[in-house]
Amino acid sequence: MQQAYVYKWTHKPTLNWYVGSRTAKNCHPDDGYICSSKSVKPQILKNPQEWVRQVVFIGSVDETRVFESDVLTVFDAKNDPRSLNKHNQDGKFFCVEHTAETKQKILANHAWKGKKRPDHSEKMKGRIVRQESIDKVVAKLKGRKFTENHKKALKLAKATVTYVTPKGNFVSSRDAGDANGCSKTQVLHNCQGFFSKLRNKWYGPKEGWSLVEGIFA
Repeated sequence: MQQAYVYKWTHKPTLNWYVGSRTAKNCHPDDGYICSSKSVKPQILKNPQEWVRQVVFIGSVDETRVFESDVLTVFDAKNDPRSLNKHNQDGKFFCVEHTAETKQKILANHAWKGKKRPDHSEKMKGRIVRQESIDKVVAKLKGRKFTENHKKALKLAKATVTYVTPKGNFVSSRDAGDANGCSKTQVLHNCQGFFSKLRNKWYGPKEGWSLVEGIFA
């Protein structure tokens, strides 16, 4: 049975990332597919131990293509210095199986093409978007409404670290704080430790808390 999906590759030494989708006949998340990028694929094959692959979305062909477009657009992939994607899905990447409705949804993500860049895009240019900024960015995408599951999938697509806490593992410090009844700042202090200027003392990570590279949520 065909299971179209969106995948993400993360280069562990640099945290550079690449997002793509798989919609071929009889495809599924465990089919061993790497990617179609002529620049990224050789890097993965050369040093597979340096790369982590994760499936961030599974759905129909149309849903998968639209979600891939959402990820690239929300994170302004072509301008993120850690992104290995060279485009934000601007309508040049339609596939033969796309319906007219799907094409319109993808194009809706790029309604500003040929116009002045919106404020949020200008601020994002050349910057790495933190996980906690996702909801704010999403809210500024005109005409786009995402479900909670969609937002969670977007967070997972962008995440590069895992917050390990007594209440579970999380890819967002906000979610970790909500689950543990504390602030995002306290989550960071508990996971990484912190230096107190008042007491001129370093406090190490709290027992049961840690911050690790990679996604283990």
